[in-house]
Amino acid sequence: SDEVDGISGAADPVWGKMDIISNVGPDAGMTDGHAWIRVESKTGSVATMSLWGNRGEQEFWMNLELNEGYGVVNKSTYITNGQYTKLINFNSNPNNLNWTPRNTCVGYSAKLWNYVTGGNLSAKDYFGFTTPRSLSQSILNNP
Repeated sequence: SDEVDGISGAADPVWGKMDIISNVGPDAGMTDGHAWIRVESKTGSVATMSLWGNRGEQEFWMNLELNEGYGVVNKSTYITNGQYTKLINFNSNPNNLNWTPRNTCVGYSAKLWNYVTGGNLSAKDYFGFTTPRSLSQSILNNP
């Protein structure tokens, strides 16, 4: 199921699947939970990507959530080779990989998801902070 580029007419083959995952529901507390991105290629290679602000100097992590499954609330879509390239480009920008109170694990995950898929998921909660509970609510509101 390849998508055809509207401009060139060329097919952009499906690369694989991308998931955005929250490990808490919409009723969780403001500081509860974690969120991450999971990708799986057509050949079955799996990777996860997330930010952590409490694990020392490194904030961007690959494959830390490999054994965490699909959390409590998640959303999945197929992505093309072109979209996978967008994901790589997003993660190549160090500004996207810095954990801050306004770019937490869930802020990163929602921004990456929206950038790659053109989606409109939100993780914004009170005072502009991003929370897994808010992302979960947004996923449930945008199935």
